Amino acid sequence: MSRPAAILLLLTSFVSASRAADPLDGFDAAVAKGMKSHRCPGLGIAIVKDGKVILAKGYGVRTVGKSDAVTEKTLFAIGSISKSFTAASLAMLVDEKKLKWDDTMEMHLKDFHLPNPYLTEETTLRDCLCHRVGIGRNELIWYGSPFGREQVLEKLRKTKPQAKFRTAFLYNNILYMAAGQVIPTVTGGKSWDDFVRERLLKPLNMTSTNLSVKDLAKSPDVATPHEKVKGVAKPVDWKNADNIGPAGAINSCALDMAEYVKFQLSKGKAGGKRLVKRDVFEEMHKPQNLMPGKPLFSPDSHSNAYGFGWMLCDYKGKSVVEHGGNIDGMTAQVGMMPDEKFGVVILANLGGSLLPQALMYDLFDRFLGDPTGNRAVVTGPLMGLSEFGIKYGIEPSESARVKGTKPSLPLRKYAGSYQDDLHAPFVVTHKDDKLQIRFNGLTFDLGHWHYDTFVGTDVRGVIPRSLFTFVLGADGNVSELQYGGIGGDELRLKRKAD
Repeated sequence: MSRPAAILLLLTSFVSASRAADPLDGFDAAVAKGMKSHRCPGLGIAIVKDGKVILAKGYGVRTVGKSDAVTEKTLFAIGSISKSFTAASLAMLVDEKKLKWDDTMEMHLKDFHLPNPYLTEETTLRDCLCHRVGIGRNELIWYGSPFGREQVLEKLRKTKPQAKFRTAFLYNNILYMAAGQVIPTVTGGKSWDDFVRERLLKPLNMTSTNLSVKDLAKSPDVATPHEKVKGVAKPVDWKNADNIGPAGAINSCALDMAEYVKFQLSKGKAGGKRLVKRDVFEEMHKPQNLMPGKPLFSPDSHSNAYGFGWMLCDYKGKSVVEHGGNIDGMTAQVGMMPDEKFGVVILANLGGSLLPQALMYDLFDRFLGDPTGNRAVVTGPLMGLSEFGIKYGIEPSESARVKGTKPSLPLRKYAGSYQDDLHAPFVVTHKDDKLQIRFNGLTFDLGHWHYDTFVGTDVRGVIPRSLFTFVLGADGNVSELQYGGIGGDELRLKRKAD
């Protein structure tokens, strides 16, 4: 072999090896494949390594059927990732000695009342931030309801504990909102919204991020939420989450969230300036409450815990700090390996999707030098899981249905308004010999299932079918409506007098 030929071979080998060493080699193709398999219209993705943003990019379209492309500045809802913004805000106030993690909630919120005096007196900020109070989700108190933050907070006293205090992990958005409501009481009236804008968004230069769907009209680059209807992504309305703001109302983009990841990986610094003392900041990334089971894509994990606004586990020997977010039509995921100074953001305009979490682990594998480890899950076993089930529960089984029965009463007798102390009215209407039920901005057609139980079908085709059972009183008329739906809460609603 001639010398020029040998040099050319060496150069070719060097270039090939360099390309092979690039952890993002083939990543765009993997994203495209995952989006096609999951029928996800668009994604915003950012990657941070060693304090630098090495990728901030949009994939796909903002709205299915339209050509407007997702960019690194396209706004998505980040859902429950908002909780970490609330925790970081409170950390600043702990740093300023305006409160302590173990202050009781009633020290700062005079309207904080839980189902019994013991819980009211003992529940601390720490308890709320790591989901260990023992009160279940009660999602329909706030989800789509007409109640504001103060009203939602007041309804906590009517809830029922589902586990003993500090003995279990029970995720609760309302208690996170309550933690955020502490901010105005210790800052002379500055709202959670204003505090987050001034103390986090501004110094982190998150200029596109906002805290309410009401602000979306100000931005020219906004993704449309989508849900799967019969396996196809269909646009749905943005969900207003202002009444639960500190738990899930933030809207952001890949580029802005990359700055947030840099802030998290630097343990409280932004632009070279420390915003939170390191020891105070690190409390958010410490295990505070054990979580049951194993992370979905990390079955070999030795730990699974909740910090303050973050889920904590290990993956292939590395510590992971992560959290997902889900609100109607949107799914978000942030994941970090602090020891590797590595973090990712994946924002999707498809509700209930597992794709962002799968891509997070795909990126973990790539940057750990194991590109084959998790890539298959992006289009493989995931597709056998019910994405709807993650959000809303599983549809009733036909095998449990008793055939040959009929309602006890004429259908018009079931019409009326049903309510309890916690929720806005559920209104059943009768027209053209058919029943419908409306509540919290949702509408379900009711078809007979068996006896006095009816199956509700979401008129949008988004939420899986669920059962509504009417209970008759001693006088033979309907006295109660039972429903176990969104969030898994069992509701017993009394019929209001006509």
